[in-house]
Amino acid sequence: MKTWDTNFLLRHLLEDDAAQLVIVRDQLTAAERSDTVIFLPQIVLVETSWYLRSLLSRTAVLDVLAELLLDRRFTCERAYELDAAIRAARKKGDFPDHLIAAAATAAGALPVQTFDRILKVFPIFEVHRA
Repeated sequence: MKTWDTNFLLRHLLEDDAAQLVIVRDQLTAAERSDTVIFLPQIVLVETSWYLRSLLSRTAVLDVLAELLLDRRFTCERAYELDAAIRAARKKGDFPDHLIAAAATAAGALPVQTFDRILKVFPIFEVHRA
């Protein structure tokens, strides 16, 4: 198993650099031939979501992340947390905030304290005012 960095994943998703895309596709093909998967750490998906947010709507970014979870060529770090974060972010808030909440839930470290008022509708967050 190999791990992809954010720039590798972005080339795969955006196909915006022909020279790098050839390398990325070669690596993906090699992984498929050897019947192995590519590991995607959570931080790579957070960075990817931040970059894609400059190009796509929030819903479209969440759709891309959800597709990655289903793509059998990849395995995502703590996929159950990613899935929970995507589902929560579809209701309101940002994917990274909900990923923090999913990790906190798994760790039994609740509530998540924040100043982000939009998250007050989720009981898992404890929103404070300055």
